[in-house]
Amino acid sequence: MTFKPLTFDLRQTIQWLTVAGVFLPTAFLSRIFPTVLEFGALLVGVVLLARTYGKLPVSRNLLCAFLFLLFYELVLIAWIHYPADRFVNQYIMLFLFCSFYYVLFQYSRNDIPELFQKYLKLSLVVSGLAVLQFFVYLVFSFNLFQIFTAKDLGTTSPTVGGIFLRVNGIVMETGLLATLLTPAVAYHILAFKNCNKRHTLLLLFAMFLTFSTIGYVVSGLILADKLLFRSSRRVRLILWPAVFLLTVLFVGRTDTGNSDEKSVFSEITTKIGDSFDGIRQLQPEYIEMLNLSSYATLMNLYVAHHAPNRLTGTGLGNHPYNYEKVYVSDHPSYGLNKYDGYSLLIRLYSETGLIGLSLFFLFVGRNYNRNSLINSSIVFLIVSFMLRGGHYTLNGTVFFFFMYYWTHKTNRAYEFSHDRHIGR
Repeated sequence: MTFKPLTFDLRQTIQWLTVAGVFLPTAFLSRIFPTVLEFGALLVGVVLLARTYGKLPVSRNLLCAFLFLLFYELVLIAWIHYPADRFVNQYIMLFLFCSFYYVLFQYSRNDIPELFQKYLKLSLVVSGLAVLQFFVYLVFSFNLFQIFTAKDLGTTSPTVGGIFLRVNGIVMETGLLATLLTPAVAYHILAFKNCNKRHTLLLLFAMFLTFSTIGYVVSGLILADKLLFRSSRRVRLILWPAVFLLTVLFVGRTDTGNSDEKSVFSEITTKIGDSFDGIRQLQPEYIEMLNLSSYATLMNLYVAHHAPNRLTGTGLGNHPYNYEKVYVSDHPSYGLNKYDGYSLLIRLYSETGLIGLSLFFLFVGRNYNRNSLINSSIVFLIVSFMLRGGHYTLNGTVFFFFMYYWTHKTNRAYEFSHDRHIGR
C-alpha cells in the first residue's frame, strides 16, 4: 500500500495562522504568557514562509522606528529613574509581534479582503459558541467555558438578575468578546445588503448577550454611522431630530435615574453617569465611591494625569509604576487594571504622554478610509480599544492595526470583487 504525501495550501494556511490569534483563548495562561498561543501561530507561519522561500521580507522603516524607540525610551527611563524591566518586556513583545505580522501581511498583501473574510468566519464560530454557552447556563446553570474566563479581573462571567449569563465564549471576559466582535458586527451592518442575514443576526445576538457597556455603546455608534451618514438624505432628515430627542432623554435618565433599578440599561446609564461625574471631580476620594467599572477607568485616568512627564510619558510598560507612585490606598479593588490602564487612551497617555497620543491620533486619522468597509469597520474597534482595552499585543491588537493600515487605500468595489461570497 502506498500513501500519497501530505500536501497543504500554503496560502490558505498562512492566512488562517495570521487571523488565528484574534480569538485564541488566553485566560488560563494569563499569569504565565497570555499571548503564547497567538505568538506560536505567528511563529509557525513565519517559519513556513522561511522554509518555503528561503528569506523573509524586512521593513527598513519598521526597523528604524524600533531602533529610535529603543534609544528614546532608554534615555527617558534613565532620566526619570524608573526600572527598565517592564519596558524591555513590552518592547521585545511589540517588536516580535510587529515583525511577524509584517512578514505575514506582506505575503498576503494581494489578499487582504480574503484575510478579513477569515476573521469574519472565526467571529461566527465564536459567536455560535457564546450563544451555546448562554443557553447551556440558562438550562443547566453550568458555565460551559469557565476554564477560559479570567479569574483575576473582578468578575467571572457574572449573571444579569442571577439568571442570564454574560457570555464570554472562549476569550477572557465579556467586554473583550464584545470588542473582538466589533469589526464583524460593524461590517455586517455597514454591508447589510450583501451579507447573510442569519450570520448578521447571530453576531448581533452574541454581542447582545455579552451585556457589555462598551459593546452596546460601540454598536450604537455603528448604527448611527450607518443611518445618519450612509443613508439617503430623506432618511437622515427624519432620523437626526429623533436622535437628538433620544440623546436628551438618555442624558436626563443618566442624571436622574433610580440607583435601585437592576436592569441592564440602568447599569449602563449608571456607569456612564458615574464616569462623566468622576471626570469632573477627578479625585481619589470621590472615585473610590463609584461603581467598580468607573473606579477602574477613572483611577487609571487620575494616575495617568498625575504621572511624571506628561509631555513625553514615562516609557512603554511603566503604567504600573506610575500607579504605585501616584496612588496609594487600602481600597479593596486597589490595583484594578493597573497593568493595562483599563483603556488604550489612558495607557498611551500614561506611558507616551501627549506626544504619543498625538502620534496615535495622527496614525488613525491619516489611515481612515471611509470608502473601505473593512477599514471603516476596524475604526470602531479602535474606538472600543480607546475606551476599554489597554493591551498592546493581546488577542490580535497588532493584527487589527496592521489590517487598518493595509486597507487605507482600498475601496468597497475592490473588497466585494475580491470575494463575491461575503458572509455567505
